[in-house]
Amino acid sequence: MYQPHVLEFCHRRSQGLQRTYKVTLNVTQLSCGAFAYES
Repeated sequence: MYQPHVLEFCHRRSQGLQRTYKVTLNVTQLSCGAFAYES
């Protein structure tokens, strides 16, 4: 059984250009406990 989770957060770079990125992770937890993700 798959348990999908969508995580959204903002990430700001600490070096180089001071830009803020909106990051969305689509995480799927497999029944065996392993994780797979797409960004």
